Amino acid sequence: MLVLQFANLLDSVISSPAAAPSREDRTAFLRVLSEASGSDSGTAILAVAKKYKELTDFLLEAVHPVLLSMYKRKLSGSRAGLYKDSHHRLALAIEGGAMRGCVTAGMAVALHHMGYADTFDAVFGSSAGSLIGAYFISRQLPYEGAQIYYDWLPFMGKKFLDLKRIGRGLGLGFLLDGDIIDFLLNKLGKPLLNLDILLKDIVQQKQPLDWDKFKANDSWQPLKVVTSGLCSQRAIILDSLHGNIRDLQSLMACVRASMLLPGLAGPVVHLPVYPESSNLTPHYLPLITPSALPRFAPQPPCGFVSEPLADALLYEPVPFRSAIAEGYDQVLVLRSRPDGKRVGRLGGIEAAVENRLARRFFAGKHKLRHVYEYMKQRKHRIRYMKDMLMLNDATNNRRRLKVAGQDGVEKEGHAFAVALDPSTAEIARISMTRKQILEGVRAGFARLYDVIVPDPQKRGRGYEEALKVFPSNLPGVTEAFTPSTSSVSSFPLMPPLFDASAESASDPKALADYVTRAAATERERREILSHEVNS
Repeated sequence: MLVLQFANLLDSVISSPAAAPSREDRTAFLRVLSEASGSDSGTAILAVAKKYKELTDFLLEAVHPVLLSMYKRKLSGSRAGLYKDSHHRLALAIEGGAMRGCVTAGMAVALHHMGYADTFDAVFGSSAGSLIGAYFISRQLPYEGAQIYYDWLPFMGKKFLDLKRIGRGLGLGFLLDGDIIDFLLNKLGKPLLNLDILLKDIVQQKQPLDWDKFKANDSWQPLKVVTSGLCSQRAIILDSLHGNIRDLQSLMACVRASMLLPGLAGPVVHLPVYPESSNLTPHYLPLITPSALPRFAPQPPCGFVSEPLADALLYEPVPFRSAIAEGYDQVLVLRSRPDGKRVGRLGGIEAAVENRLARRFFAGKHKLRHVYEYMKQRKHRIRYMKDMLMLNDATNNRRRLKVAGQDGVEKEGHAFAVALDPSTAEIARISMTRKQILEGVRAGFARLYDVIVPDPQKRGRGYEEALKVFPSNLPGVTEAFTPSTSSVSSFPLMPPLFDASAESASDPKALADYVTRAAATERERREILSHEVNS
C-alpha cells in the first residue's frame, strides 16, 4: 500500500497532476525529488522521478494482479463501479461446502474488517457460499452472517440436521428413524438437512437478512447465485438482473437451489420463469415437484417453470469459472477446503452411501438417471480436482485462466485463491459443534488476513486479529435472547475496523526511503530464488 501511495505521487509528477492526493502532498514530494537530484530544474526532478518509478514498477511486479487491483481500489477510496480503473472487473467467488462454509464465512468477515468489501464489482456464491455472499452484500458483518454457522445451526441441533433421517435417503424406510407415519405418507421423506430451518426460520425470522441494505448494495455489487441445471447439465447463474431475485423470499429460493444437497436436503427446486429470465429455459412441468407431495396426493397442475435445480457442487462447486465467463477478468476465490486435501474417489462405505443416495434421489424419485450416472462415475469430483489444479496454477504462477463465455466467446481472467494451510484439519461437512465451527471461522479469518495484508510485518498476526473480532467469551444464542418474533440482541460490541495506519504515510521522504529499502530487499529475494532454481 505504501508503494502504491508513492506510485501515485510519482504519477502526479510524471504524467498526471490529478494523481496526487492533494496539492500539499505534491508540493512536498517535489521538494523531496529536488533534494534527491540536487537541483531545482524540472529536467533533473523528472529524471529522479523516473528512477523511482522504475523501483515502484519493479516492486509491483511481485504483486498478484487480483491483489493489486484490490489494493488500488481500497487506496482510492472509491467503491466498485466508480473506480477510475474501469478496464478491470473484479469479482469475489465464495465456495460453500455445507458446514465447512464456516471457513469462507470467516474469510468474508476478514475482507469486510480490512476494508475491502466495496472493492468488488460482483459476488459469486456456490452452495452455502451464496448465503455467505448475501450477508456480505448486506454488510451484516462480522456477526449476523457468521453467527448463523457458529451459533444458530448448532443451537437448532436436530431440528436442522438429524442423522437418523439418512435412512429414507438410502431407501431403508423407517428402519433408522422409526418414523412410520412419515414413511407411509411422504414419498421422499423428511430430509437429513432441513433447509426450512435455515432459510425460513433463521434467515427470514430469527436473524433476518436486511433486505433493504441487500437490495441497495446489490444494485452496484450484484449477488450471483450459482446452481446446477439438472437437464442442461451445467452451472446456472441466478441474479436480480434476470428477475430471479425480487425479494427476500425469492432470494432464499435461489439460495436453496444452490445448496440443495442431492438426497439429503429435500426435493429438487423449480423456479418461476419471468420474461426477463433469459438465464432459465422454461419447461412445462408440475408446479410442485411430485416427490415433495404426500404419497397419495393427486398430481399437481403443470405450468412453465425452470428445469430442476440442485446443489452447485455438481457442476461448479467453486464459482470462479462463472465469474470469468461473465466478463470478470479478476477473481478473488475463497476456498473452504484446506489446500492439498485429498478429494479423489471415495472408498468403502462412503462410496456406497453416496451412490445409493444419488440413485434413489436422481434415478428413482426424480427420473434423472443421467445425473445419477454422472455422480456414479464421480465426474463431479474429477471436475473439482481439475478446478483446484487450475486455481493453484493461476494463484502461484499468475497464469490467466481461459473459460467459455456466456456468449460462446472464450474469456480470460486472473484468479487468486485463498485456502487454509494443508496442515489444517478439515471441518466436517456436517459438523454441528459450536467450538469447532467458531474455530473454523477464526481460521478462515486469520488465513485471509495473513495472505492479503499488504504490510509484510503484519503477516502472521491473523489469528490475533481474529480473536479481536471473535473473542473466546463471544456470547451464544439462547432462547432468552431469541424469541421467534425478534432477532438476536446478544452481539458483543463491534470491534474497530482494521487499523491501516501502518499502511499509510503522508511524509514523501519516508515513502521514498521505504520504496528504496523494499526494492533492495525484493531484488535480493529474487536473486536467492533464481539461485535455488538454477541449482
